[in-house]
Amino acid sequence: MTEYASRHQIRIAAPPERVFDLLTTESGLRRWWTASTVATPEPGAVLRFGFDGDSVMMHFRVDRHDRARALTWTCVDNPKSPREWVDTKIVAELQPDGDGTLLRFGHIGWASGDGGLPLCNTTWGALMHRLRDAAEGRDRGPLFGPSAREIVRAYHDAWTTGKLDLAAERLSPSVDFQGPIDRFDRAEPLLAELAKLQPIIRSVELLGELERGDEVCLRYQLITAVPAIGTTEVAEWFKVQGGRIVSMRLYFDPRPYVAMFSGG
Repeated sequence: MTEYASRHQIRIAAPPERVFDLLTTESGLRRWWTASTVATPEPGAVLRFGFDGDSVMMHFRVDRHDRARALTWTCVDNPKSPREWVDTKIVAELQPDGDGTLLRFGHIGWASGDGGLPLCNTTWGALMHRLRDAAEGRDRGPLFGPSAREIVRAYHDAWTTGKLDLAAERLSPSVDFQGPIDRFDRAEPLLAELAKLQPIIRSVELLGELERGDEVCLRYQLITAVPAIGTTEVAEWFKVQGGRIVSMRLYFDPRPYVAMFSGG
C-alpha cells in the first residue's frame, strides 16, 4: 500500500529539550508556526491551531508525549478543518547529535499524494527552518500570524486609547524598554507607567511608520491636556519576536515631563 506523507530531517544547534519545548508548548509553537495556538503539552490533550483569522482550524490530539525524544499527534475533525487532514498524524523523533539535535519530522497518513499534500510538504519545509532559527536564537516569528507592523500598531492603538489590557497582550512579559526617563525589563511596570499617563492624553496623531523585517518604527504626536507640555513629538522603535514585542526604544524631549512630575 502506498504511503503518502511529508517527511523532513534537519539538524538543529540546540539541545533536544529546547527543540521539544518549541514543538509542544503554546509559547514555543507561537514562535515559529502560528500565532493562534492553544496547546497543553500532555497526552490526551487537544491542541488547536488557527489560520487566516481562525477561518481554518486544525485540532490535534496528543497521542504520545515523550519529552526530548518523540511525539505523535492525530488530527481530529472540527467544523473548520479541511477534511483531508482528518486522521493524518504529526510524528517527530529527536536524537542528540553532538551539541545539537537531529530532528526527524513527518506529517503522515494522507489518503492521496494530490490535493493539499504537495503544498503542505512545501510549508512544513519552510517551518522546519523557522523552528531551527527559533531554537538557535534567531526568532523570525510564526509563519502564520500578524506581521510585526500589525502587532506594533495593535499595541500603539490600544495604549493610546486607554485599553491597556489589550496592549499587554502584544508585549512579551520580559519586554526590554528604554526611554529618556524610564527603563524596564518587564511589561508590568511599563504598563503601570502608561496608566499614569492616560489622564493627560488628549489625542495621538500617527505621523509615519517604517517596517524592516521584525523591526518597526513609529513617529507620532502626543497631544496632551497640560499647557506646560502641549504637544510632544515621539519616535518609538520596536522589535517583535514570536508574535510579541520584545524590545522598545523611546525618543522624545523629556524636560517638560520631568518638570511637571517633579513639581519643578
